[in-house]
Amino acid sequence: MKYNHSGGDSEPFEALIADIVHDPAVNVRGRIFGLVNGFTNSSATVDASNLQSRTKALLIGQQPADPVDEFGDDNLFRLPYYGIVVEYTTAVINPGRARFGIPSIVVAPTVRDWLTGADPVLAAALGYRG
Repeated sequence: MKYNHSGGDSEPFEALIADIVHDPAVNVRGRIFGLVNGFTNSSATVDASNLQSRTKALLIGQQPADPVDEFGDDNLFRLPYYGIVVEYTTAVINPGRARFGIPSIVVAPTVRDWLTGADPVLAAALGYRG
């Protein structure tokens, strides 16, 4: 799973999860990783949580931007008089306010990582020996 993902349609990801679940050669702890961080948001947070809860995947990284994503199915509406565009939602997806997408392995990049272009989250996934 890609991190720095701001959200979107979960349907393609649901198909991927279904394929992982039905393939015992793939659905093995330490084989599938979801990388999450403070830029993981909206449906990507729900996708990460579903990957973690429905497969043997591990989430690695930092807490998503919004671990308590409540609303979905965003729509745009242009107000007729001023032409201002407003966004509204038509679905409540987390009424119980469960926390989504919390990583099993927390890896936080340092300032040095940012300055040198290192990616300790990806390195943790590639070096995982569980």
